[in-house]
Amino acid sequence: MPPASLVACRVALELTQSFTFTPSSDTKLVGKSIIGELNLAELFVSKLGRRVPLYLLVPRTKRHFTPATTNLLAFHDAARAKTSKKETATRQAELRKAVSPGLIEVIVGDSEGELIRDAGACLLMQETLLYAEDGAFEPSDWRAALFPSVDG
Repeated sequence: MPPASLVACRVALELTQSFTFTPSSDTKLVGKSIIGELNLAELFVSKLGRRVPLYLLVPRTKRHFTPATTNLLAFHDAARAKTSKKETATRQAELRKAVSPGLIEVIVGDSEGELIRDAGACLLMQETLLYAEDGAFEPSDWRAALFPSVDG
């Protein structure tokens, strides 16, 4: 993709995150109608696409987002504080919980090991293993799910 196209895609993605995930108080609707429809397997291997699940797992972290992106996303904070019924931490936790099962499913379903060979996908896999919230997997289950041939 030409550099101008990459910049346009990045700006569009940041605006989408800003207007979709940041101001919304209805996290259940966002989780079902938007997050539930994402093709997370494709986002894992897409340089720009993986920023969406990263934002849902670890919003505004300096490890993955530039100060310019963080400032753009913070633009709505004042308005949201006046209109939202939920605290920011509660909203972020609910969005993280909505995306977690899909991310875990992609990791566990990667029997070919494609994700581990892609540096960017590895970063998303690491954040998923650290921060995903899913009652189906306990930390002790990860080893058996990811490495089924290893005896425990």
